[in-house]
Amino acid sequence: MLALMLLACWNWDSDEDARVVENQHDMEDHYTQAAEGRDSLIRGDLPGMKGQLAILEGRLPLPALPPELRGREAELSKAVAAAAAADTLESGAGALADVAAACGACHSAADVDISLPTPEPPKAGEMRGHQWAAARMWDGLVGGSDAAVAEGFGALAELEEFDGGALAATATPFAGEVTALAERAAAADAAGRRAAYGEFLETCAACHALTDGGPEETD
Repeated sequence: MLALMLLACWNWDSDEDARVVENQHDMEDHYTQAAEGRDSLIRGDLPGMKGQLAILEGRLPLPALPPELRGREAELSKAVAAAAAADTLESGAGALADVAAACGACHSAADVDISLPTPEPPKAGEMRGHQWAAARMWDGLVGGSDAAVAEGFGALAELEEFDGGALAATATPFAGEVTALAERAAAADAAGRRAAYGEFLETCAACHALTDGGPEETD
């Protein structure tokens, strides 16, 4: 789905169709590796996150990227290198937030719309609500939409604390941390929300380390 939207929305001249296709594939790989790195980090798997970002780093610079976007790519390269070299979950989370934001800045500069379908937030279930808000924040950062990031943090701030049913009691202290973080981020500027997203990832990883949770690995 993302690949088709990228291909449809990339605004190059028709005589550069080959470049469009090559960039489309590169962007699809970017998104996949960054998202898999994010999921590894959320599971508390720092080596897994670093491995995915190292793969992404090894593909830069992209050969078919238009010259006017090289400056944006340099910012992405800097963030990716920091994520690939992170030695703690904290530094990895902050660098990964910078990676997503660098992607969004490049997409905005290129006038690329990668808006993804947004499902309605769940009506019940705290963990499902967290997952919806987290997805909204990520898609907003990658797509260059601070409004979407703010929406995700706003939804997160409104969630009730865990009832202890589906989650272990050890997760309860993290609920207050997440709510306080979300309330601050919802009222912050774009840079503040980007930094808060890194803190959010770090908190997710810490909680999942105690509750054996986090996104499942996929083949």
